[in-house]
Amino acid sequence: MANKKMADESISAFIGLSAMAPTEEKVMSSLLETKRQEWEYLVIVLGEQADLNPYGSKGWELVGLTAHGFNESIYHFKRPRG
Repeated sequence: MANKKMADESISAFIGLSAMAPTEEKVMSSLLETKRQEWEYLVIVLGEQADLNPYGSKGWELVGLTAHGFNESIYHFKRPRG
């Protein structure tokens, strides 16, 4: 008998939790309202000892680096558009 009472309480708790869960309509609505982040990109060739701080202070984030020649590298930056 105790097991049946525990099962009934578990079912009641589950039903209570599912009542609080967002409906599919609410989830879809919030997905439609989400705006995708837009980015702008900058690709430049700089020397080996390049100072990147000026780019960072302007909001640029270094996302890639490729060796180019003997003393140069190609720097790939991005920042939020806006």
